[in-house]
Amino acid sequence: MEKIIGIITDFGFENPYVGSVKAKIYETAGNEIEIIDIFHHIEKHNIREAAYWINFLYKDYPEGTIFLCVIDPTVGTERKGILVSLENRFFIGPDNGIFTLLIKKKAKVYILPLPPETASSTFHARDYFSVWTAKIAVSPFIIRTLKVHKNPCILKLPKSYKKNNKIFGNAVIKDKFGNILTDIPNSWIENKRLILKIKNFKIIGPSKTYADKNKGELLFLKGSFGFVEIAANMESAFDVIKPEFPEEIEIEEEKNLK
Repeated sequence: MEKIIGIITDFGFENPYVGSVKAKIYETAGNEIEIIDIFHHIEKHNIREAAYWINFLYKDYPEGTIFLCVIDPTVGTERKGILVSLENRFFIGPDNGIFTLLIKKKAKVYILPLPPETASSTFHARDYFSVWTAKIAVSPFIIRTLKVHKNPCILKLPKSYKKNNKIFGNAVIKDKFGNILTDIPNSWIENKRLILKIKNFKIIGPSKTYADKNKGELLFLKGSFGFVEIAANMESAFDVIKPEFPEEIEIEEEKNLK
């Protein structure tokens, strides 16, 4: 069975960088791998956004998948390269906080050896991280040679919580359609009629589908990645609400419905 390598970057497809990274992986690992372009349109340099997308997406991929994640505004500096192991999946990238939410799930973190002297100081994705991604794909036992990282970089991200029969959470990122993803687990909104408050907006739900509401009407529902999502039917909820991430959310039971 081919080993799956999934790539997440802020490179986009308007330049040759993704192709160069893939070529380096194939050069090192050969053809017995499958590379999936997971997402290359994370906002440039946005480490916080990357942390959420990585956490939302990784469970879609089978155990054994290796994720190359490069959002690296301090490329070429003394920041470390790391390998993160969680739920029999492996993540390689810079030690700048992009793996924060995985590390908080008790992932194991290892320090990669320094980049080779021949590596470009502006393109570690190709000359450093892609090589290690390929090495892990070919010989996963090599992880045993790596040193454990006891103090990886952790971003200060807000947490969702429950208090006094209310749910408090945060809108954290948006997708191409303007849907707003939150950090509130789907399981927290089961079997109740609720009202979600964000900025000056109050939304009654949860809805089951986007089409439960009229075109342009705001709604919230269980998102496909396991967390509550705010949307507007066939419109952009982000353009309507204009949140500043992270934007606080409050959810409580709607007591006045007839």
